[in-house]
Amino acid sequence: MHPQNQIDSLCPKCSSGDTQSFQMAYNAGTTSGNIKMGTFSHGDGFGVAGGKLNSQTLLARTVNPPSPPSTGAEIALMIVTSVILGGVSFFLFNIFFSSGIATLVSWAVTIGIGFALYFKYFKGQIASKKKMHSSAHFRWLQSWLCLRCGNSWIPQKGLSTPTATSPSQPFQTDYAQPHTS
Repeated sequence: MHPQNQIDSLCPKCSSGDTQSFQMAYNAGTTSGNIKMGTFSHGDGFGVAGGKLNSQTLLARTVNPPSPPSTGAEIALMIVTSVILGGVSFFLFNIFFSSGIATLVSWAVTIGIGFALYFKYFKGQIASKKKMHSSAHFRWLQSWLCLRCGNSWIPQKGLSTPTATSPSQPFQTDYAQPHTS
């Protein structure tokens, strides 16, 4: 690698070389595995048990990558809103028309409202959250941590750019807030 392409991994705050990228610190301190076992007894016969084991050091928890955005609330809200408005349309159409036509129209209204909500509002919200997460993850991949003084930075041609707003969760993003650049 050419010298101009190398990342200066010395801490800009204390000049220590005892540094790691967030990704290295996270991977070194995070382990997971599966546990499986079987038993046999004369009275009960065979038995099988299993589980998943996750373990993290305090340092690995400190430099966790940003969590992917949750979209469950938007989808649940879209479904509930569609069903409520479909029920209202069923009630109103049942007053003026026969029950067969009312049922058909209320289903059409429910499905139409669901699609309209998704394409008008929720699709944009979900895309915005994914874009914010992608940006935060990119910053996380570039970030470094000094193991001596605790400083975190993104190396940029010898400049130190602070990355952490909170030492315990540097990249927890509130996806409900609008993204500003």
